[in-house]
Amino acid sequence: GSVALQAGQNLDIIASRINAGSNIALDAAQDLTIASAQDESSYFYAKKSKGSFGRSSSKQQESYDSSNVASVINAGQDLTINTTKAADGSVSINGGHDVSVIGSRLSAGNDLILGAINDVTVLSGVDEQGAYSQKSKSGSFGVSKSGKSELKTSSTQVASELNAGNDVVVASGKDITLRASNIGAGNDVDLRAGLLDKTGDINLLSANDEASSHSDEYKKKTGLSVSGGFLSISSAKEAGGQAQSSTSVGSQINAAGNVSLQTERDIHIVGSGVNAGANVSLNAGQDVNILSAQSTQSNQDWEKNRQSGIGVSSNANGVTFFAGVDRTKEKNRLEQQSAAASQVRAGEDLTVNAKRDINQVGSDLQALNDINLTAGRNIKIDTARESQAVEQQRENSRNGLSASIDHNYGSTKDAISGAGKGEDATSKGSSTLKAVDSTSQFLSGPTGDGKFGNSKQGTSQQVVETTNRASTLDAGNNLNISASNDVQISGGQLQAGRDINIKGRDVTLDAAKGSYSQETSEQKSWSGIHGSSSGGFKLGVGGSSGIAKGDQSQEASTVTTLQAGRDVTIKASNDLNLIGTQAQAERNINLNAGNTLNIKAAQNDSSTENTRKNGGGEAGIAIGPGGIGVDASVNIGKGDLEREGKQQQEAYLYAGNHLGFTSGQDTN
Repeated sequence: GSVALQAGQNLDIIASRINAGSNIALDAAQDLTIASAQDESSYFYAKKSKGSFGRSSSKQQESYDSSNVASVINAGQDLTINTTKAADGSVSINGGHDVSVIGSRLSAGNDLILGAINDVTVLSGVDEQGAYSQKSKSGSFGVSKSGKSELKTSSTQVASELNAGNDVVVASGKDITLRASNIGAGNDVDLRAGLLDKTGDINLLSANDEASSHSDEYKKKTGLSVSGGFLSISSAKEAGGQAQSSTSVGSQINAAGNVSLQTERDIHIVGSGVNAGANVSLNAGQDVNILSAQSTQSNQDWEKNRQSGIGVSSNANGVTFFAGVDRTKEKNRLEQQSAAASQVRAGEDLTVNAKRDINQVGSDLQALNDINLTAGRNIKIDTARESQAVEQQRENSRNGLSASIDHNYGSTKDAISGAGKGEDATSKGSSTLKAVDSTSQFLSGPTGDGKFGNSKQGTSQQVVETTNRASTLDAGNNLNISASNDVQISGGQLQAGRDINIKGRDVTLDAAKGSYSQETSEQKSWSGIHGSSSGGFKLGVGGSSGIAKGDQSQEASTVTTLQAGRDVTIKASNDLNLIGTQAQAERNINLNAGNTLNIKAAQNDSSTENTRKNGGGEAGIAIGPGGIGVDASVNIGKGDLEREGKQQQEAYLYAGNHLGFTSGQDTN
């Protein structure tokens, strides 16, 4: 049978079900809301224990879960909301103020029709989860301690669904908004906004799935332990990480037949999709904006280590000893931003009409037959920006006594094996002298070097890359772009099985800019007491510091490309500018400018800068064969190297038959 619900004021359907074998009619004089509710659950666990000799441990776990519980309305025939369907198939709005569908599912075996005098809003619901865990442990007499904690949270969009076996019709006096929700029809989908208010918009929007995590851990120990050639008396470690992600989830309209969107003001399609087995028609009283949304991801991790004890390391030329405190720090960061394209696809023709502007950014238009874009003012087709940043930091410091004994066996062995070798007499003589000098140093016996004080060295690197997600237009037959004012295409990818036709006042086909930059830094410093047995015995006080930096940047261009199975025709009533453009036509390319025709290469700039600064000094006594003396030294250094470059990315035009140029003034 049928179900009919009518309210003199508001009608609210919350986390409920309505089923009918025939028709369902819902009407409200004021607002009508079909919404979900939340099922919530939580868990908590904690335990602490203590043992002998100061031993203890603790553990804690928490979790939270919130699940979307949808309202579900199923009609075997028609489902009408604030509307009446006449015998001839025409639709009228009965009244009502706003209609809202949130995290719920509506379906009809035949037609599904929604109407409101004001707004129709279809929104997603949300599932949320969170979990926290923490544990710690302390050893006997507190000589060892460790702990770890972790927090994870997530929120996931739950789409509202509007499905019909035949047609879906949504009519509003003002706005129609879909956010991370879906409409599906076995035949046609028809959205009409601004029927009573000329400020009415159609908005197909995305929302974002969110996830985050954070972890920390620590370990402290007093007592002997060996790790990596270091005998520790005490050690400590702290580490952690955090990650965040935001993933775009778009709205989707799918129809086996036609999809029609018509409004008095603007159509906004952001990170969403429109798919039709037949035709897609977008008609706006002002602007049509087909834009990408953004997904982001960031990760960070860090670690600190401290060891107190004795370390030994060796190589082919000597042995190094260290006694004191060794500290290391490490930090890594990754951030990414990517485009989530809008995609509009038609099994036959795709038509976009705007009485003002058409804007396409980082998105795709596709039709098996023709694509037609017509604007009363401007058409702008641009790329979406994508970026990645990677950062690494490393730091090591030592405070204590270090001593090294150098016997130079490895260097001497290499020098002797290379003696007398070279490309010419000069290099052969040089290698022989090097072998003699190395042998003399080796036979004179090992040398020692000792330092007591503080040393520190660190490196950092940051790489930032910006790229472009191109907008694409792919027509099986013809691609037609026509603006009463200007056409601006930057980094677009245009393809047609037959002809590409572009017409406007000023027409500019340009390249979208990307970039790569890298910054590096290296620092070293030392201060304290220095002793050496090389060339006699020396003992002094001193210090040194140095820093080297490098900066590199490089531009890259995403050029506009045109590929036609037959002809490419571009007409500008004023100026026509092709910058780095690559066009290919199996037959003809015709370029026509009322004023100036400019064909230029795209230019990519690059630069490199390296700087270096260092200084130091030492003063003390020296004991040698000649007696006792005072030894002092000072060193200062500075360097700077800069380079700049330019690289041309040429325009390329290829016609299989005829390549024609026409301009009212100049051709450059």
